[in-house]
Amino acid sequence: MVYFDIIVTMMIAGVDVGGTFTDIILVDTESGRQIVHKVPSTPESQDRAVIRGLIEICEKEGIERENVVLIVHGTTVATNAMIQRNGANVCLITTKGLEDIIEIGRQK
Repeated sequence: MVYFDIIVTMMIAGVDVGGTFTDIILVDTESGRQIVHKVPSTPESQDRAVIRGLIEICEKEGIERENVVLIVHGTTVATNAMIQRNGANVCLITTKGLEDIIEIGRQK
């Protein structure tokens, strides 16, 4: 009896959506190889840049999209809006005693 080992490269994608660029890094779970790609952000619909960037990096590197087994997403857009104080006006309504539950570090 003959056995064949099928080797499938599993990739993990890290995505950071910024106000100007969306950065993508693919990491090969077996070798640890890292591949970096950058595309212009699409503020009107952030998902477009993420999807376009993932497709581009896979095509460029000859990676089957099905081999991307995990996508970890982060964004600096909200943090930048808070720091620059140029986001929308918001209001927080909470239960008595829990008013400070969402305070994070030094952000106001």
